[in-house]
Amino acid sequence: MSYANEILRELYYLRAFGYKFADFSPSSVALPSSLAELNASIKECNLCELCKSANHALAGLGDKSAKVIFVFDAPNAAEDASGEFLAGDDKFLQNLNEMAGLKKDEIYVTSLLKCKPAAKAPASAYELCEPYFSAEVRLIAPKLIVALGEEVFYKMIKQSAQSFEAIRGNIMKFKHSALLATYSPTVIAKNPSKKELFFSDLKKIKEYL
Repeated sequence: MSYANEILRELYYLRAFGYKFADFSPSSVALPSSLAELNASIKECNLCELCKSANHALAGLGDKSAKVIFVFDAPNAAEDASGEFLAGDDKFLQNLNEMAGLKKDEIYVTSLLKCKPAAKAPASAYELCEPYFSAEVRLIAPKLIVALGEEVFYKMIKQSAQSFEAIRGNIMKFKHSALLATYSPTVIAKNPSKKELFFSDLKKIKEYL
């Protein structure tokens, strides 16, 4: 997707908030110019039904100039309760530090959905949340984006033609950054046999940076 199309999608998102574009000119609508402004919008969002069941809408967490963005599918129960990403997830942070040499204050963490779904989230929720994620990527301009999980990866690239196992661990082009797909921590917890492959992918982050 071109940068112009990304801006157009964000304009549609602003229209959902009530902006009128009858007399539109490019200078008349201000897109989020900072993470603080964007995060305030995320916390006040009521564009879909998820906001009614979630305790918090989670804004991204981390370094505003991070070289790496880690992308989850949606906040988990602990994050929804606390209002902050990686709440109590010390094992994931420890793995990042040991395998990729990254600390919590050196990365940026976000999710495609900003609210925890009560059940399986509808496709429309991802569509409505996408401008938030696109704005985060635009504002941070990371060198590398890490998609944590098969669903996250395919929702980002908007296709599912390839085998996830065939592309997992490969670094590819995505918008103005590079993209690395790997397993989600949830999958690793359920399938310990994939842990070594997951660790191998994390090591590639350090090598790439």
